[in-house]
Amino acid sequence: MTVRIADLERALYDTWTSDESTQIAGWTLHSNGGFTRRVNCATAVGSPDTDPDAFGAISAWLTERGGAPIVRITPLLSAETVDAVMNSWGYVAFDDTVVMTGPVTAVAGSGDTEVVPVTDEGFLSDINVLNQRSPSSNPAWQRLLGRIEDRATG
Repeated sequence: MTVRIADLERALYDTWTSDESTQIAGWTLHSNGGFTRRVNCATAVGSPDTDPDAFGAISAWLTERGGAPIVRITPLLSAETVDAVMNSWGYVAFDDTVVMTGPVTAVAGSGDTEVVPVTDEGFLSDINVLNQRSPSSNPAWQRLLGRIEDRATG
């Protein structure tokens, strides 16, 4: 099965959702109180506005909500937009995300995987360790992961 990058990006973006979002100058901004970069960032498709006013508005909205002014660079942005973000806005690339796909049955049937509820304290402890977070992050994790669980079971 061939997966289109646009479809995969949309599915991942629509799953890892934020507490609040808005549109500014062709960008979609998401905030989760500063918790995780993926849901505290600006993202777009194609060629959104990259002028200084857009940069100021995006930066202000994100920082007012406890996040840093982060832009997700994906294959769905035009080369001109990436160039403007890197050069005009002065951004630097960091923390690449790698997305892999595969049949669920290959993992689920391997015997090496245990499925646990997102409310499980062991799961929350492990995810905090992996993400260098303290237990005070548990409510944010529960909101974020609860939205994913609701979509999966709804």
